[in-house]
This record gives sequence, structure tokens and C-alpha cells, in this order.
Amino acid sequence: MILNLKELNQFIVYGHFKMDSFKTVTDLMTQGCFMASVDIRDAYYTVPIAIEHKKYLKFMWRDKLHQYTCLQNGLASAPRIFTKLLKPVFNVLRQKGCLSSSYIDHCYLQGASYGECYENVLETVMLLRKLGFPIHEKKSVLVPSQVLTCLGFVHNSIAMTVQLNDSRKEKLKNACLNLVNKENCTVQQVAEPHWEMPGKNSSKQSIGNTGGGLLDMPKLQNLGFQLGNQYIGPMGNSEELSLKDLTLKRVMLVALTTAQRGQSLHLLDTLSMVQEETAYTFLLDRNLRQSKPGRSTSELVVKLYAYPHDRNLCVVNASSVYLDKTKLLRGSESHLLITHQKPHKRASRDTIRRWIQEMMLKAGRSVNVYKHHSTRSAAASKAKVNNASLAEIMQLLG
Repeated sequence: MILNLKELNQFIVYGHFKMDSFKTVTDLMTQGCFMASVDIRDAYYTVPIAIEHKKYLKFMWRDKLHQYTCLQNGLASAPRIFTKLLKPVFNVLRQKGCLSSSYIDHCYLQGASYGECYENVLETVMLLRKLGFPIHEKKSVLVPSQVLTCLGFVHNSIAMTVQLNDSRKEKLKNACLNLVNKENCTVQQVAEPHWEMPGKNSSKQSIGNTGGGLLDMPKLQNLGFQLGNQYIGPMGNSEELSLKDLTLKRVMLVALTTAQRGQSLHLLDTLSMVQEETAYTFLLDRNLRQSKPGRSTSELVVKLYAYPHDRNLCVVNASSVYLDKTKLLRGSESHLLITHQKPHKRASRDTIRRWIQEMMLKAGRSVNVYKHHSTRSAAASKAKVNNASLAEIMQLLG
């Protein structure tokens, strides 16, 4: 039984982790090598839940209250926890000379010869059983072979090829034919065959939810236009707006013109700001959710460019007026965005997101359809329409 923990997962702090995939296995495979696989039965159920945390995994069934005593499949942090748990296990095996890779409960084993691979199988199975992990013998391939189906792919070390197994081929073919027969397709529908690929679904939680909240392209393209021309522009000169309206207008303009997340807007700081005649440049000195290990934070730059065709839609003009109006209110607060109500303090990420949604509501946009992050998609869609390259768009989005 899989418990629906969607609401609980919203409060679980995401922790970055590296997960092996079919690509890891492909990179390990060498000409003529022998391969095997070990599958752990009911892997998550071997991990007990701390007594003080069991209360968070309670559910009602037939008027009785139950609680999980082991790691639950629906928990967002479960893949990371189990992957981290197996790291020391495979570290010990590698120190013994065993070449292997683990993808949650699936273990890929390899050896240069039949004997070497078989020894790898014996060492792995013995250690896992000693640690209390039961082996699923029906799903495991304990006899070394030069052709192995692993994570939905058929690996052939003789021909050095990797291809989808027959059932996956048929499933992917049907998904693509379903798209061809549709006159109009949403981005989510186009992405569905991609998530059908083996090894994709478990890593989906580690890069955020890409399903359910995606809107079709025409709506996204229209969102930025409608907000800009039908509401933000008619608001009038920034100098004449109240502090609240000016704050909301500026936040929305920055979100639409930079395609940045609320986290990035939250980190904008006047101490790392460079003011030019037609632009503002901000250096983000902290790692973001999308930051990768080894990536220099000095590369994280947010730049606002002037829009001389219409001052009412110019983010640089709105920023200049905002800085002037908040100069005496911010005191020692260096962060760019401050609350428009007293006491004027640094605006949190949640506050910035609420501001964006408030602007959408005022513009007549449904917040059930458009979320605060829809501005990123709208900006990217508009850039694509204006012939920006995919590389430029991806660099902007981070």
C-alpha cells in the first residue's frame, strides 16, 4: 500500500544527492565484460522509522488509525535516504575490487571475466544479506552474462549496444503514436513519452515536479502579453503609484523580464548591485536550488535592461523609482525587496510569490491555472517566439 503523502512532502526540505542511472551502467560496460544484477526485495521496508517521526506517517483505514513503522514509498525524501544508506555498502564492495552500481533497490554488477563477475555476485549477495537486505531472486540475474536487461535497457557487451527492451519499445511507440494523432498537444503531453523512459521517473522528484503544473504554449505566450499590456502598462507612471502598487509592479516586471524564480528575486541585494544608465546588474552570492556542485557563484548574475519604447513597462525605470522611494524606509536593510507595510523589512520568498499571484488576480488571471512560477515559462516562451536560441534560453533560466 502506498500512502498519498503529497501534502506532507510540501514541508520536507529537499536535499541534493547524486543518483546512479542507466547511463552510469552504460559508462561502466566494456567490450566482452560479464554482467549480473541483484534486486533487493521490499527495499524501503527494511529501513525503520524513528519512533518520534512515526506520527507523521499515520492514516485512517476502516475507522482505525494506523502508522508506518518503515520507510514509505510515497515519501519525497525516500530515494535520497535509501541511496545514501547504500553508499557505504558499495564503498566496501569497491574496496574489495567489485565493480558495481546501484539505482535505489537495483544493483548492477560487472566483471572482466565470468569468474570475476560471479565472485562479485557472491560478495554482494553475502554482504547485503548480512546487513538484513532480502534478495529478490526472481528479479535478480545471479548468473553472469554478456547480455543483461537492466533498468529497462538491454546491455550487450559483445556488440557494445544498449537498447530498450521490447515492452518499453512498444510502450514508447504507442505514446508517440498517441501524440501524432492529436491535433494540438500540451507541453505536458509531449513530455509524457520522456518520463516513460526507464530511469527517469525516480529522478523526477529530485529536479522538481514537472507534471500537472505545465500549461500549453499559447496560454504561456499570452500570459506575459496580457499582464504587461492589459494591466501593468495601464497602471501608469511608476512615480505616481503607491508604494504597494509600485512594489507589485516592479516584482512582476522583474519576474517576466528575467525568468527568475522567487528564490532569485529574494536574494537580490543592493550591495551587489551595479547601476548603469540603461541597466541594473545584480550578483547572486549564494547557491540557488538549480546550482550545481563546482559551479562558481560569480556566474549567477541577474541583469535588468531598459525598455525605451514604453516607460510604463520599463523595469529599469520602475527599479529606479522603487529605490528612490524606499531609500529612507529600508534603514540598514540592504536586500532590494522590502515589505510595503510597516515595519519595512526584507521580503521573504513566500511574500514575493504572493505578490506575483496578487498581480495575476488583479489582471484577471486565475491563480488556479497560473502559478507564481508561470512567469518563468511565459518569459521563456516569449523568448522562443522572438527567435532566441534554446541555449540562450536555458542559460537564462539556469
